[in-house]
Amino acid sequence: MSTRPTRIFSVSISLIFFVFMAMNVFCEDVYVPTENEEIYGTWINPEYGTMEALFSQKRITNPDGTWEEYSGMADIAYRTLKYTIIDKWTDSEGNIWYKLITEYGGKTYGAKPFYELHKISNAKLTWEFVSSAEAYPTKIDPDHPMYFIYYRQ
Repeated sequence: MSTRPTRIFSVSISLIFFVFMAMNVFCEDVYVPTENEEIYGTWINPEYGTMEALFSQKRITNPDGTWEEYSGMADIAYRTLKYTIIDKWTDSEGNIWYKLITEYGGKTYGAKPFYELHKISNAKLTWEFVSSAEAYPTKIDPDHPMYFIYYRQ
């Protein structure tokens, strides 16, 4: 009786085990959002101008991984963006933090992802975030050129 099939089976099982171990080591776990994440909802900042598309006055963040941007308080979104929540945590003050990747497309940005750090205040009424095309921001800095602040409507 040949031991070759047994060796092939053992090697196959070992390879499968190695692949799964490598996936756990090298793949970043993606946060699985709940149905009622604090980031979901309608957010506004009436101080943002209607002419600057980057600073929309109203954003609606949806549980399906999209957010809609509105010029002014209009009822028709001028663009919809896709996002993925990568991580979420709560700090010692009760603020909720998210790491997101947002897919900005079109002529302005191309099809590159933006790395974002988001903070929802402990009262869940203020949403601040910083966006970067290079890497995840390490802090929420109001002086950053891609700093945004919105208030729950």
